[in-house]
Amino acid sequence: MAKLPQDVAKATKEAEDGFTLMEEGDYVVVLDEVQTEKNGKPTVGKESGVPYWTWIFSIPKLDENGEKNRYGGRKFWRVISLGETSAGIRKAAYAAFGGDPETSDTDDFIGKSVLAHVGTKMNDQVGSASYGQESNEIQRLMPLEKDGGKATTKKGDKAKPDMF
Repeated sequence: MAKLPQDVAKATKEAEDGFTLMEEGDYVVVLDEVQTEKNGKPTVGKESGVPYWTWIFSIPKLDENGEKNRYGGRKFWRVISLGETSAGIRKAAYAAFGGDPETSDTDDFIGKSVLAHVGTKMNDQVGSASYGQESNEIQRLMPLEKDGGKATTKKGDKAKPDMF
């Protein structure tokens, strides 16, 4: 019989029931990893045959003031194709980190924060356990700028305080 480790049991007990959607808006996220391979082989779209990279982000557990983030620890997987039609999406991702697609290595972005516009989408993946359910997704990445200690979008719109 299996028993949860003490720290995992405590986190489970304190967790919100079920999965709650985040409000659409701009959130500070940290890049945790960029996966370019699976089982030692480049990741390639099943139908398209085009290579893609999976950028894994998380919302920091604490905000810049040391306060607990409402959605702290929430993870996002942003799949970015290396195909021609996704050049603009890749350009925006590199620009959000202040990188140059020709010279930057994504390893240099690991641990850095950017602003992500998070929205919702309906899961249309047939056979998925969450088919037909809404989920959050990163729809756009933007540079993280500071305006008097508050994170802002490039336009200067303030992000909501509970989004950090």
